Amino acid sequence: MAETKRIFALNISTGTLYKKVNKLPYAIMKDVYESKADTYMEQTSFLECYEFRSD
Repeated sequence: MAETKRIFALNISTGTLYKKVNKLPYAIMKDVYESKADTYMEQTSFLECYEFRSD
């Protein structure tokens, strides 16, 4: 969770983030371009845990 908060620059408590992501799927960012999302996701330790979706 700490890595996700740091990489995606999330302004949310770790506890709240943990509760929200346990109800998957969960959008941690909205209104972001795919290229920027790819850049963020490539920095994570577990790339397979993240997915870009455009709605």
